[in-house]
This record gives sequence, structure tokens and C-alpha cells, in this order.
Amino acid sequence: MNWLRVAKARYVTRKSFILFLLFTVCSLSVLIGQSSKIRQLKNLVVNRRGLKAAPTADVDQENTQYYAYIPVPRKTEEFFASLKESTLNAALRDTLLRCLSDSDFSEDRSVELVPTKTDDLSPTVYVITPTFRRPEQIPELTRLGQTLRQVKNLHWIVAEDAQVLTPVVRTTVEKMGIPYTLLVAPMPDEYISKPGHKPRGVSNRNAALQWLRSNNITEGVIYFADDDNSYDLELFEEIRKVKKVGMWPVGLVTKFGLSSPVVKNGKIVGFYDGWIGNRKFPVDMASFGVNLSYLSKFPNISMPFSPGYEETGFLRALNITKDDIEPLAENCTKILVWHTQTKKSKPAEKAAGAKHNNTNIPFLLDQIL
Repeated sequence: MNWLRVAKARYVTRKSFILFLLFTVCSLSVLIGQSSKIRQLKNLVVNRRGLKAAPTADVDQENTQYYAYIPVPRKTEEFFASLKESTLNAALRDTLLRCLSDSDFSEDRSVELVPTKTDDLSPTVYVITPTFRRPEQIPELTRLGQTLRQVKNLHWIVAEDAQVLTPVVRTTVEKMGIPYTLLVAPMPDEYISKPGHKPRGVSNRNAALQWLRSNNITEGVIYFADDDNSYDLELFEEIRKVKKVGMWPVGLVTKFGLSSPVVKNGKIVGFYDGWIGNRKFPVDMASFGVNLSYLSKFPNISMPFSPGYEETGFLRALNITKDDIEPLAENCTKILVWHTQTKKSKPAEKAAGAKHNNTNIPFLLDQIL
């Protein structure tokens, strides 16, 4: 029977070695994963919605605390559940769970960073930026992000018109080092198939409004900042002054080169715009901000899917008149935002061949949309 004892001993030894090896690999993966700033997760909690954690970031850690919500695909959740219910050794099972949680398990991820109150008592500006895939997308987001990172007490909500967040969009926003939320909000198919102008950006802005409501954020001011505009830093200090609904001029809009409220004796008496149409509020999307305490009185408000009438439809839903609007930027005498619009570029012809293997060119082409 000695041969039986030897066989059992070898089997136990081999099994222990495999478990030890698996344990070691997973532990190393955890340590390696912690080197990445967005993967440095603490206090992991696996629940039916996903993983919640407190990451580190290149921001003012003393005055601001951040939380991340990383959705986990359904298949991953099922795997977690089966793993938790397995008969593996408890210590090994817990290590596997943490290893998988800390690793970059899926490309289909979005991150929400929600700041708590800071020592700065000025209202938070929630900048809502719709974006969509095109050659100019990353340069324009980079330019806007470089502006926003200079503004105190600001939260950037970027909503992409896509089914899955573009990885380079996430990277571009993350590296700005400011509080942010990334959302995906594709345009509904019914509007994509319609001929004529598209209500671009509407689903993105509505997704941002829904995010604010779902997080019960009722303090601060929202501002719709498209990624193809140019912004003076002074504008954001004007936005903080909004008590209800504030407005200001926008340059380089329509054939008039300007869209602005008409102000007389400190009151808005009309509007100056190249296209008045049948709009009660013929203004540009970049020309107004809304205080969240007032917006919260309209829990079902959304922007209409009506090309050219998105602004007026949204403002009409706020139940305001011209007398309610605050003319900011020194009674609308200063232009602090411009509709610059980058020159359209054709999609890049990615012609890298075998001769470019193991060079920097493939990495660069991955950053060109």
C-alpha cells in the first residue's frame, strides 16, 4: 500500500502547488493593478449594480473626496456570483474575487467621479458636454478640458453618442485631473433614420440631466458646453452668479456673427440672432445657465428632439419669461464664449504596413479617429 500513500502525497502536493501558484499570480495582479491611478480601488463591494470604490486621482486630495462607479457586464456579474458560491477554499476565493475586481476586466466601462463639498463655498458648475466620434473629437475635448482644469469647483459631465464609451475619450477626460462623469447616450434609432437635420446632442444632454436627478444634485449651476466652442475663463465665474436662469452673448453664431439677449436698462427686452424663427427664446445652446435648485422644481424636464428648437423647448419648459432671465457678463456687453467650430477633417487613411510594426506609428494611429 506504500504506492498508494506516495500517489496520494504527490496528488496533494501537486494540488497545493497549483493553488499556491494561482494565489501568487492573482496577488501579483492585484499589486500591479494598484499602480494605475484609476485602478487603485479600496473598500471593494460587489453588488448587483457593479463595483463601487474610492480611487486615487491627480487632484486636490485634501479638499475633495471622489467615488467611482464602474458597471460590470452581466456575464461578469454571473461569474462573480458563481465564484462566490463555489466550494473553493475561502481565502483563495476571496483573493480571486479581488484579483478580478482590480484587473481591467472589460473594455465596456464608464467612470463617475462625484465630488463632495470642498472648502470653496462658491457654487459648483456642472458642465455638460455632448460628444460624438469624429476626427476632431479628441482635439476638441483636449482643448475644452485644458480650459476646464483651470476652473475651481467644477464637475465635467461628458456624454458620448455611442453604444460603448470610446477608450481614447475616457483617457482624454481622465488625464485632465478634474471631477468628471462619463456617460454613453446614443441617439435613438428613430431619429437616425429620419431625413434632414438630426437632433444631435439631445440624448446626451438628457442623459446628463437624468444623472443629476438620480444623484439628487440640487445645488450648483448647469451649463451646456459643446466641445467645439472656445471659452473665456471669466465665463464660469459669471455662470456661478445664476440664481434662476442667466444669459450672456455668444460670438460667431449665424450670419450676424452674434447671438445675444437685447438688454435695455438692465432688463432683457428681446433677442438678437441670425435666425429668430418661431422661437420664444432664439438663443444659442452656449448662451445660458440654470441653477439646479430651480431646475429641481421640474423633475421631468428634458430637451426636445427638435433640430433648431432644442434651446427654446428646454427654456419654455422652465416656465420663465424674459423678466425672469438674468443678463450677465456685465449686462450682456461682453462676449465670453465663441462658436469657433474646428475645420472638418476627413477620416484618416491608416496606411501603416508591416514596415511600421514594432514602431510608434500603430500607437499613434490608435489615437486618431
